[in-house]
Amino acid sequence: MTVNCPNCESLLPADARYCSACGAQVPTAGSVAAGAMSTGGGAYIAGAVQTGGGAFIGRDSAIYGGYNVSEGVSGAELTKLFEAVYGRIAAHAADPDADVDMLRDTAGKIEQEAARGEQADSSKIRRWLATLGKVAPDVLEVVVNVLTNPGAAVASGVRLVADAFRSG
Repeated sequence: MTVNCPNCESLLPADARYCSACGAQVPTAGSVAAGAMSTGGGAYIAGAVQTGGGAFIGRDSAIYGGYNVSEGVSGAELTKLFEAVYGRIAAHAADPDADVDMLRDTAGKIEQEAARGEQADSSKIRRWLATLGKVAPDVLEVVVNVLTNPGAAVASGVRLVADAFRSG
């Protein structure tokens, strides 16, 4: 049995949790009713939140007086999301001009830095994303999708850098 990615419509195995083409999270059967939203146990608020000076604490972050403090993503969660990236890199193995080891190394550096949460150095991530954009734009696209995926819960600085690459 197979399912389609909700983001790019790629055909995936029924047990896929993340799309191997774009990195989007794929709802598992029975986990989310049709038309419903899974928050993964976190809060969902469809509108403005006013805390009256107090803190609002969600699953992956806390908001204090308008400042978002992300706790980052666990290494296991990010590793799972990056499976799509390494799958895309593997597709380059047949190309004799592709430096697959360099692509894997660059993606690994991005993954490790993003896992540092708020301590992540966004300038390093920006530089590594630029490298991917020059040598493998398709890999860059998957990395950006992973870093901007709401399920990734990466630090806001990392997400902003990735968003900048999405828009060109």
